[in-house]
Amino acid sequence: ANMTNATLCDTFTNNNSCKTLIGVRIAAASLSLIGCVFMLGAIWLFQRYRNFAQRLIMNLTIAALLDSFPYFQGSEHPESGFMCTLQAVWMTYFDWAVLLWICIITYNVNANLVHKKDTQRLETRYHLIAWLVPVPFTLIPLITGDYGPAGAWCWVRSDRPGLRFGIWYVPMLVLMTGVLVIYIRIRRRVTKSLSSWQGTYRPEMEEDRDLLKKQAGPLLMYPAIYLAVSLFAIINRVQNATHPDHPVFALYLLHSLTSPTQGFVNALVYGLNGGFWRSCNFSAMQRAWRHRIAGNAVQEYPIIVQDGDAGMEWTLSSDDEDATATEIAYAAAVDTNTSWNP
Repeated sequence: ANMTNATLCDTFTNNNSCKTLIGVRIAAASLSLIGCVFMLGAIWLFQRYRNFAQRLIMNLTIAALLDSFPYFQGSEHPESGFMCTLQAVWMTYFDWAVLLWICIITYNVNANLVHKKDTQRLETRYHLIAWLVPVPFTLIPLITGDYGPAGAWCWVRSDRPGLRFGIWYVPMLVLMTGVLVIYIRIRRRVTKSLSSWQGTYRPEMEEDRDLLKKQAGPLLMYPAIYLAVSLFAIINRVQNATHPDHPVFALYLLHSLTSPTQGFVNALVYGLNGGFWRSCNFSAMQRAWRHRIAGNAVQEYPIIVQDGDAGMEWTLSSDDEDATATEIAYAAAVDTNTSWNP
């Protein structure tokens, strides 16, 4: 076991440092796994997947769930070989998938809120982008044989910093810059809209204001979370590239702690918004479970739609597959306090 750890954490000669990194990484990945399972369970139980925005969050959660698996590999895979390559391939592909779903969610909010576009017709295209674009970036190091031990896990080898930045960090920074620009633009739009409604009370404007604050804002938390958990990974890899012979244990530790936690922090945001915990009581979950196992039973859920009057509350029959056609694409990401009631 000690030899395996030493070959895995080839950046450090101190075996205790290696064990610490592995332990922190596994603990963080465990929290992420639990968070993703929680989110998917809630979306399934309360049938939130019938809402387009919730399906986007669900897809992000699936990618984050699968992205957490490679972090559980620690003391068992060898210096090189099939398991090391599998971990590197898996991590590269699903890191890209998570990033692309973050970009898609940001674009979707911008298209709905700023450009007033209906984006539900783009759902198939979203899937093609999120699941196919990672393929070439994943295959390049596999074809060139550059996957191998890379600090506390297997990825592109440390002696190929150019390839690391070419297939991941440079594209990620470009996309994250775009996300940040759009994020700032949307926040300014929301702030401007809210400030312009200071005056005579009008119920329809109050509903619009509530829509912006409670739905667009929480959806934008997911790109912000991604930026936060990616920060130390970027700093660590830049340090690796500029000073390859002088690794900084603190950076590796923060990298190991934050990189696997996307799913966990997403779950915190998902649970703390929209009155979820106020609605997630035993009786509500019991009713939802009965409706789930009933199968054909019709159950209505309130959603926010954009159909003439902004902010109008409609009900959606749980067996109506086409009833979501008029719902606003970012609606119900976080609904009113009753939206979680089954």
